[in-house]
Amino acid sequence: MASPTGESNTATRIAQDGGTDVDGKKVATQTGTFLGEFPYVRFGSGPEKLVVLPGITLDNEPPNRFAAWTYRLGFARFAKGYTVYVTNRRCGMPPGYTSRDMARDYARVIEGELGPSHLMGFSTGGSIAQYVAIDHPGALQSLVLVVSACRLSEEGRRICERWHTLAREGRWRELRVDMASVTVSGETNKRLARAFVRVFGRLVLKVPSDPQDFLTTLEADLKHDTTGRLGEI
Repeated sequence: MASPTGESNTATRIAQDGGTDVDGKKVATQTGTFLGEFPYVRFGSGPEKLVVLPGITLDNEPPNRFAAWTYRLGFARFAKGYTVYVTNRRCGMPPGYTSRDMARDYARVIEGELGPSHLMGFSTGGSIAQYVAIDHPGALQSLVLVVSACRLSEEGRRICERWHTLAREGRWRELRVDMASVTVSGETNKRLARAFVRVFGRLVLKVPSDPQDFLTTLEADLKHDTTGRLGEI
């Protein structure tokens, strides 16, 4: 059961200093884990809850300070009107785990820890969010899908297959550089992103503690297809 503040006693929390929102006000930030399995970053104190499902990440472990800072940088604009929970997949997903399985996990967190929430899914997170809306509509107040689709395009499939190969071969630096490149548009921005990760990535980014989680998520992306069920959202 969720507490009146939306934070259950089963959620582990670690307070951290915050940044500022769009009005220049202090944004308190916390990191923690729901149900001992689902790492999250929380900021804002708005009356409604916004759960953000991020795109694919190399590691599902609780976010470090750098990761928490990047999430806050990207989503602090919502902190005025919402209490924001950027929530990652659980660690230790078994091989063959699908986007629908991951959606069931997130529904368990929302229904058991937060109550009905607004849900925003990015890329892979958006694929999972589709199944939350289809199978667990009572968990949601609204749904926002960003850079997401009912199935991968041919280009998206080629990218995921390339990342799968790099991960299987343990070529983590090449993989991080490639991931940074595809997240921006324009050749100049792509060159800058690749250069940044080559120079600074080794200082803040480490080898994933459980590469299988990344491979499982990639395989779920490759198999995801809600084309015939979009009318249920």
